[in-house]
Amino acid sequence: CIPANWHCDGDDDCGDGADEPAEYCKSEKRTCFGDLFTCDNGNCIPRTYLCDGDDDCLDGSDEDARHQCNSRECDPEKEFTCVKNKMWNRPTCIPKRWVCDGDPDCIDGADEHSKELNCPTPEPCSDNQFRCNNSRCINKEWFVTTDLEAYEYRWAWTGGLGRMGLDGWAWTDGLGRMGL
Repeated sequence: CIPANWHCDGDDDCGDGADEPAEYCKSEKRTCFGDLFTCDNGNCIPRTYLCDGDDDCLDGSDEDARHQCNSRECDPEKEFTCVKNKMWNRPTCIPKRWVCDGDPDCIDGADEHSKELNCPTPEPCSDNQFRCNNSRCINKEWFVTTDLEAYEYRWAWTGGLGRMGLDGWAWTDGLGRMGL
């Protein structure tokens, strides 16, 4: 089993192409499910990637004029506005549930500013844990290397399942490919 959003994402996650059937993945009739956006090329991306300044669809359809990216406003009931955007300095909308979750989603970390948003103070880590830059605590036994400078203080799960570093979590599919 793979996460549903890996189906038709352009990567052969199953190793045999079962998650990338061309006749379906490139079909004009294909519709993405849940909180996913259907790109013009048939790819599915999270709706939070719309108007974020990155060509996540790989065809530009998540950044084109029909979305009114330059004037798009976030839904204040459901979304938080990241005032700064990583490429085009446009607001980016993120789900409110991502605010104060210990993982900065805005490029400037505005969604984790504890004083302005009344985010709770992170719980202290225990003696057998290490506090990552995103305030999460991980078990010291998960440490993979002793060369901290070479790995920018990155910590990893044993077994090669994932790592946590300055940029948050990244996961590997077991073949050495990494993704956020």
